[in-house]
Amino acid sequence: MDYFTFDHDAPHTSFHIVTDSPYTQVAVDVPVYHPFTYRIPEALRGRIEPGHLVQIPFRNRSKTGLVMSVDDEISDDDLEDDQLKSVLDRVHDEPLVDAVGLEFLEFIAQYYLAPIGQVVRLALPSSIQLEGLKHYRLQDDHPPLDRLESTLRSAVEQLQSEGELPIESLKGHHGDLTYLQLATLEDEGFVEVDYHEESSGVGAKEETYYTLASSEGDGRRVGSKQSRILELLEGRERVSLSEIREHVDSPYSSLEGLADRSFIESHTEEVYRDPFETEPVPEPEDYDLTDAQDRALESILEARRADRYEGFVLHGVTGSGKTEVYIRTIRAALNDGDRALVLLPEIALTPQFVAAFRAHFGERIAVLHSGLTRGERFDEWRRIERDEVDIVIGARSAIFAPVSDLGVIVVDEEHDTSFKQERGPRYHARDMALVRGKLESAQVILGSATPSLESYHNAQSGQLTYLEMPERVDEAPMPDVEVVDMRARDEDDDSPSRVLSPTLHDALGSTLERDMQAILFLNRRGYSPCILCEECGYVFECPNCDVSLTYHRRQEALRCHHCDHSLRMPESCPQCGSSGLDKRGIGTEQLETHLGNLFGEAVVERLDRDTTTGSQLRTLIRRFRREEIDLLAGTQMVTKGHDFPGVLTVGVVLADLSLNFPDFRSAERTFQLLTQVSGRAGRGEERGRVYVQSYNPDHYSIRAASAHDYDAFAERELQLRKELAFPPHGHLIAVKFESERESEATQAARDYASAARTMLRRNDDLGQQVFMLGPAMAPLARLKGRARWQILLKSRERPPLRHLARRTLQTVGHFDNSQSCYRDVRIIVDVDPVNML
Repeated sequence: MDYFTFDHDAPHTSFHIVTDSPYTQVAVDVPVYHPFTYRIPEALRGRIEPGHLVQIPFRNRSKTGLVMSVDDEISDDDLEDDQLKSVLDRVHDEPLVDAVGLEFLEFIAQYYLAPIGQVVRLALPSSIQLEGLKHYRLQDDHPPLDRLESTLRSAVEQLQSEGELPIESLKGHHGDLTYLQLATLEDEGFVEVDYHEESSGVGAKEETYYTLASSEGDGRRVGSKQSRILELLEGRERVSLSEIREHVDSPYSSLEGLADRSFIESHTEEVYRDPFETEPVPEPEDYDLTDAQDRALESILEARRADRYEGFVLHGVTGSGKTEVYIRTIRAALNDGDRALVLLPEIALTPQFVAAFRAHFGERIAVLHSGLTRGERFDEWRRIERDEVDIVIGARSAIFAPVSDLGVIVVDEEHDTSFKQERGPRYHARDMALVRGKLESAQVILGSATPSLESYHNAQSGQLTYLEMPERVDEAPMPDVEVVDMRARDEDDDSPSRVLSPTLHDALGSTLERDMQAILFLNRRGYSPCILCEECGYVFECPNCDVSLTYHRRQEALRCHHCDHSLRMPESCPQCGSSGLDKRGIGTEQLETHLGNLFGEAVVERLDRDTTTGSQLRTLIRRFRREEIDLLAGTQMVTKGHDFPGVLTVGVVLADLSLNFPDFRSAERTFQLLTQVSGRAGRGEERGRVYVQSYNPDHYSIRAASAHDYDAFAERELQLRKELAFPPHGHLIAVKFESERESEATQAARDYASAARTMLRRNDDLGQQVFMLGPAMAPLARLKGRARWQILLKSRERPPLRHLARRTLQTVGHFDNSQSCYRDVRIIVDVDPVNML
């Protein structure tokens, strides 16, 4: 049953606190677009406020929900008090989300047309959320059993014999029973209800510490292990069990014996897991700011002194010292008693960034990213919530971190598409950083060498403040870039490589002769992206996705990079039996092997998702920075803000790959990738060289990137976007339909499109302002076993676009799952989509 109806044109909640009010609205992690109304029992009245985490009954389980408001009256006229269920308990003593945080979550749910409970889930670590199964226990003074029909009576008799049982077990033993029938056992006083919590598997970590006792023990001799333990404790305030284990094997019985004989005392306390592992922290360096850095910093500090929100686009070329501006801004915020939040596209790729912050600010830093264990993430979240840190550094989900007194938000590499969430609520962390900054009256810095055209346009139109840093620090020159026309290559040339042009091959040889390093960029994993039968033309494709399988030589397997389906590399074609299987195309694995064959004495490594995760990644980056690796081949992971002073040469193997995507942003992404990877060259004392191999060398994105001319690229691309009403000169909402049965996805797409088309036809103003594309199959028509269709709504103005989207979703019952007839269709509403595939 739905306990609360959602008003689509009004905020979900109000943020007043009425401490003795009897009703509360609770956001629950289910795909429903409204919070649910619960009764606050007498014992909890005055003890529950907005922002509290509570445990509530939900269907036949208990779930954790976030209190969005506390109310005097039931806001749904269709509900009566006796229809409401009661809150079971308060999970935490203090509210976990303050009023500003609740408003922030509400905004995200409304703007992205997302279920409020799923937005709340993003803000709270799973480790603190309790869930449990409903259990029945027979009441001692239950009514006579003859009042029950036979199946229910049989269920009660089972409870009499077995004591307490989960409701699912009862239903399983008595298959004809419905949940509604079982509920009558509660209503008529036959059973008591309890919820047995399911452990999250993560809790606080505890460490035992030992100290020498004030007494000197019982005077008897001790064993060798016990003697070693006493030596460790001598003269020290305390020693942890972990440290004792490093010096004494299996010390437990020895410790117990020493404690029993009053030689030592122990106590246990909570400790935090170390998310930094063994990452070295360098000595902080003190720089003289360039004029451009000084001007940028002063503009930001002026907003701080005025204590006002302001958003900045910090457009600094690679190596211009953006990080130093971040550090000095944050230091000013900390001196004022504020805290800071720093968002990075992929924090696991930038240990150097985190180490620099630790060097400047010490250990009062928390990190949040997917590379942490659940336990580490749990600890970091609690450190933040307890105000034990001053700076939070994290990936996109860190935008929800419960940072109090937030004064500065930094979004580094703000153009990066990984800031857009592609599962659950489709929020964009960069855009939400601006929203949160405004709510917190904080300064927000969007930093990049290649700002997104949306941010650049907002800065040029005055919505954000534009700060430019056009030169590298220490007057270091930008690298020279040469575009190599691969079309003109002579098929009969005697070059030793069919992958590298003679120009790039010679440049790599010269780099190695000078004991310098080089990076080779190819944005394609694996050995070969396509396996083709030479006899019949059969292509090995993924059975779940509309893509070819990629050959991975090290695993001798074909793999799908979307669903991870894999099979052993076959010896013959399954269609005609021919053994002539041709490996078409090149990936980073083949490039690594090829470079090793060409330059036998060089140390060659590869940086991509297949070779480096977690500590392996950090080790590889450290080795490359220490110049233990000569040639590094990799995907776009090599472009992510690394500072390698030894890199003289960068080669882009296939610059055209990203240009061929069916996406209006393909030119922008090509320009960004080329500019970012070029920026890895020449960060030391010598001027770098970049070689861009292309079959489309005259494309304006490639030409602009080779000339380091962002303005020229932006001017041309923005004009094209303006003509076509694409962002930033227009706004988009994509509605996507996925189902295992293509007919169901197709029908749902057609029904939604029909509802939208009807509204456009009936409302002339709306029809003039909003344009609908589709329904049509998505460019990637099948993914992970699901057929995919989509509708794209486009308008130059945001209000009519959102109005049409909301009205369409209302018309087809999208906001009410109980009315939806598309149970087997996953329907995704993507506001401001980034991935057009």
